[in-house]
Amino acid sequence: IDGNIRGLPEIDEVYAVGMTLKELKKELIKKFQEFIYEPEIDLLISDYRDVKVYVSGEVSSPGLYNLSITEKVGSGEIKKLATVFDAIKIAEGLTNNADISKITVVRNNSLSQGGGKIQAYINLLDMIENGDQETNINLHDGDRIIVPKSKSIIMDQILAINRTNLNPDLITVFITGNVVK
Repeated sequence: IDGNIRGLPEIDEVYAVGMTLKELKKELIKKFQEFIYEPEIDLLISDYRDVKVYVSGEVSSPGLYNLSITEKVGSGEIKKLATVFDAIKIAEGLTNNADISKITVVRNNSLSQGGGKIQAYINLLDMIENGDQETNINLHDGDRIIVPKSKSIIMDQILAINRTNLNPDLITVFITGNVVK
């Protein structure tokens, strides 16, 4: 819960936040080398925890979201990794001013890759029109998704968005003025 691995024989604890599996394995081997000759370590991810992402820009409900995506398989449920599509859907879809061909994902870079922040540019329109799943990347904890405003309303893009399950099925409409109900 706090990012530490405890209960390992001979070593007290290891802080694992922000590490890739490769980085964690390297750190554990380094610590165990004091006690074991040529230690061999295998690491597996047994379960994925929820990830917190921030969605901003031209979405209906921008904000911080805790994404836990479960899928029914047979009689049970399995967790799968959250994607850009999932995050936008949970943020209640896109506005008509969204430019989904230029979505930005900002991520904290792992220490072995130099640290800092990295950016990826996603063309979600390509996925919607052609089914290209490569653009629908998996999200990591702390990612920020920015949906920019289009310089002009692109009718083809609005139609493509509205033909998907990205936006909610129902919307609330308020009518005022000279009406009976």
